[in-house]
Amino acid sequence: MPVYSISDSRTRNRMLKYTPEHMHCFGTFYGPLIAPNTSFVCFQSFSSANPGFRVSATGTVLSVDESAEIVKKLKLVCLTGPIKICTANTVTDGRTV
Repeated sequence: MPVYSISDSRTRNRMLKYTPEHMHCFGTFYGPLIAPNTSFVCFQSFSSANPGFRVSATGTVLSVDESAEIVKKLKLVCLTGPIKICTANTVTDGRTV
């Protein structure tokens, strides 16, 4: 199962919940070692119950790296409510759930 991500201002890879419809994205997964610049294709199913098959992904191996770092957006929830609300920022007491 791949983890989809997109490069966020060239400094980090931000996790995506869904694949973008008309954009490219990175798919990171654990698998066997393979040389970079190797093409691959993924199929949805080869079962005999479904006579047709569907190509679900195509791509190229960009790099082989065991320390890929993908970050997820963090949501903070305040227990006591905001102390001060500005235009784009909110000051809280710092305690979170």
